[in-house]
Amino acid sequence: MSKRELTDLMLRALKVAQRTEIKDTRQVGLELHAYPSGKRSFSFRIRGPDGVSQRVKLGSYPHMKLGEAREKAAE
Repeated sequence: MSKRELTDLMLRALKVAQRTEIKDTRQVGLELHAYPSGKRSFSFRIRGPDGVSQRVKLGSYPHMKLGEAREKAAE
């Protein structure tokens, strides 16, 4: 899993050979999942009071814009 600041330009141009997860450096917990088919989706990783990490799906790109995903992750 790599870390970088996600941008709309990068999301539009992103092509991957295998399933890839990219963590956003601007919004803690926000992740992008990219697939070879071209599908891209946003999720948010949270840690519960018991210490167990959970992933919450936020939506698919381009139906959900990057700004919307960051806002939902900040809530």
